[in-house]
Amino acid sequence: MNRIHSWYEHVSKKDYIYKLQNTNVFNIQKLDRIAVNICINSAINDSKQILLCLTALELITNQKPVIYRSRKSIAAFKVRKNVVIGAKLILRKQNMYDFLDAFIFLTLPKLKGFRGFKPLKIGSFNYVNFGIFDIVIFPQLNDNADNFQKQLGATFTCIGNSKVQNMNLLLNSFQIPKRK
Repeated sequence: MNRIHSWYEHVSKKDYIYKLQNTNVFNIQKLDRIAVNICINSAINDSKQILLCLTALELITNQKPVIYRSRKSIAAFKVRKNVVIGAKLILRKQNMYDFLDAFIFLTLPKLKGFRGFKPLKIGSFNYVNFGIFDIVIFPQLNDNADNFQKQLGATFTCIGNSKVQNMNLLLNSFQIPKRK
């Protein structure tokens, strides 16, 4: 059990009970899963470029990603049907907390000019999207940074349980920095 998971179990859960005045323990906010998505444009012309995405995601998350293909052809984007366009995976349980720990405490401080994420509106949905422009800032990829000549961006979607609609308290308990 890493520090984020133990903090959630021992401190945040009890805090939610007092703040939200929940009588049922199962109505407490929790992080259900994290979806990680990388889409690469150069994989449309050269399908071997997807190997960079696959190895990067596997090194970052310690889990094997799934290749996804286009569903239909779109002439404006020069995409044909069943062409490889990216990779994705879903993190749950211990892998999710390990990834979140590395993302918050090791990766976010390395971003240049990062002041925090925009605060969420009250009553927002039970998911939050984070995006970064270059995944080489992850500590797992620092040794192999010369292999990643292209700048690969990624999108991370944190999905909470559907019983609670507001994710602000959950993100505050995980110490994710926000803009003021």
